[in-house]
Amino acid sequence: MSLKVMHWAWSLGLPPTPKIVLLALADEANDDGYTFPSVAYLARKCSLGDRTVQRVLRKLTSDRYVFVEHRFRRDHARTSNGYRLAINDPPSNCHRPPDNRDTGAVTSVTGGPVSTVSPGRCQ
Repeated sequence: MSLKVMHWAWSLGLPPTPKIVLLALADEANDDGYTFPSVAYLARKCSLGDRTVQRVLRKLTSDRYVFVEHRFRRDHARTSNGYRLAINDPPSNCHRPPDNRDTGAVTSVTGGPVSTVSPGRCQ
């Protein structure tokens, strides 16, 4: 799991079902946004049906949040697809990528930055 990729996925304003599938992909992804879970695994993780996950993956792909890479074994048999999340290439409905810099005032409780951006929305 990559915190950078999870932050990116959480910052997108998506409906609940596509968001949970994207979060499941992000949860499995490396720092480059690449992962290769099976549809059945994603369905179990998201408490959805296989066909629902397939439909959502097609929508996330057409909206350019996810890029699919077909994978094959050495014997040329199909295996799970590879998924590259668009963490460095945001879709056109997101005006800018999430800001990863620590900015803002420091709170007395956590010592962390105070966010002025509401979560889940592209700014």
